Amino acid sequence: MADYKKTAEGVLAAIGGAANVAFATHCVTRLRFNLADQALVDRDAVRAVPGVLGEQYSGEQYQVIIGPTVTHVYNEVCEVGGIEHQAAVDENLDSQSTEAEKQPLTPARVGNAILDALTGCLTPVIPMLVAGGLVKLILMILGPSALGLVQEGSDLFKLLTFVGDAGFYFLPMAVAYTGSKKFGSNTVISVFIAGIMLHPTMAEIVAAGKPFTVYGIPMWLTTYGSTVFPMILITAVQAQVEKLLNRIIPDQVHLLFVPVLTVLAMTPVALCVLGPCGAIMGVAIESALMWVHDVLGPVGIALIGALFMPLVATGMHLPIIVLGMSTLATQGYENVIFVMGAASTFASIACGLGFLIKAKTAEDRELGLSCFITQALVGVGEPTIFGILLRYPRVLAYQAIGTFVGTLYAAIMGVTCYAPLYTNFTVVLEFIGGDSMANFVHACISGGIGFVVTLALIMILGAVPSYVNPNSWLVSCPTSSVAFNVILWYPSSMSEKSMKSTPSILTFTSNTDVSFTF
Repeated sequence: MADYKKTAEGVLAAIGGAANVAFATHCVTRLRFNLADQALVDRDAVRAVPGVLGEQYSGEQYQVIIGPTVTHVYNEVCEVGGIEHQAAVDENLDSQSTEAEKQPLTPARVGNAILDALTGCLTPVIPMLVAGGLVKLILMILGPSALGLVQEGSDLFKLLTFVGDAGFYFLPMAVAYTGSKKFGSNTVISVFIAGIMLHPTMAEIVAAGKPFTVYGIPMWLTTYGSTVFPMILITAVQAQVEKLLNRIIPDQVHLLFVPVLTVLAMTPVALCVLGPCGAIMGVAIESALMWVHDVLGPVGIALIGALFMPLVATGMHLPIIVLGMSTLATQGYENVIFVMGAASTFASIACGLGFLIKAKTAEDRELGLSCFITQALVGVGEPTIFGILLRYPRVLAYQAIGTFVGTLYAAIMGVTCYAPLYTNFTVVLEFIGGDSMANFVHACISGGIGFVVTLALIMILGAVPSYVNPNSWLVSCPTSSVAFNVILWYPSSMSEKSMKSTPSILTFTSNTDVSFTF
């Protein structure tokens, strides 16, 4: 049985002790720390703690990957360190803001800030999208195109239709809520502004197509249902407007003037500037996805699938997922991003199973079993990603190959996703829809291909080379007399403090085989 207290003590010791923890919470698989001094963290020591699958920085937050037992470890962390239990991540710690102000502005920091903002605003709304998608899925299964138990035009058909649609159409209101929590704006006012943008009169003005002004400023005629980017931009600016108003308006009349002045000030900013900018961003990205579909075709879609797991490891997958969700909400289907769903999920399940079968130690067998169960049943991929794929890059390559082949088949057969679901064995249900069950059948075949190809590669070629240290990467390449560059990428969960997800380019002119261990 796992010793959760020992794991908690080891983690606390490696991150500089409980005194270095400004805030601590957890999600489904990770301990999440806001630290007073990141320099005190010994990342090698953290990875060496029994029960730890990996670690990484996400923005200014330090995350320790534990897996499905994270709740037990978190409770011990709080008990051992005398840390207050938290139910959710506080994204607006004063200490974190102060730390950010002290550090210089760099492209990497800007990128981390953008990613952190997207993650903070979009992650909490995923359950609503999944719930709406499941309602749509239930209607598809029971409706005329499948079992025929619910007839079009019936009360139940209408009910399930607008209930499922509501989860997507009112997405801006949910983003207004999460954005306010992320950026520190007044939550009720943020939701109020989202309501203004979704008001029926606003939709009528846009439908009429006639010029309309806000305080004499021309308004861009567009609707905002099912959008995400406009409210992210709006809540970020709203927070700054409220800070300014709170400084210049006397405390005695804050309640009277700050809310109404915020709404009056943000209305033209939202309707004439930020809303249209966010909408244009969404359209541009959707157009890029359509370009991938129309120009690169099945190969481009398969490449998205093959690269998806590395994106998950770096946290870059969430914006892509939300884009797919947005397209699904507006079009009723998605045929670029989510096409890889079945192949990628079952390839990851195969990684856990294959690692379990090929494991030579009890620890590795336990790891393989844990990864297999959490991915196949729970739909949580972090244990597989950080416990296997990033520790053993050849398995990551097998997963990418299996996903590529499975997704290529799905793209060639025109597989389309109709509802977002969790990434466990039920993922194939999101492909039920269309005029027949052919789409569902091809999705199942795609998942089967991803599973079989990945498992076969692991069984034939092995999962763990005997010469590879699980905490390092080995790069071996035959060189020629012609100079060439080798680009080495160090994942943050594998790197030293001086190698935080930065590429190194090495140039060689040699006739021999060269091997490098990091």
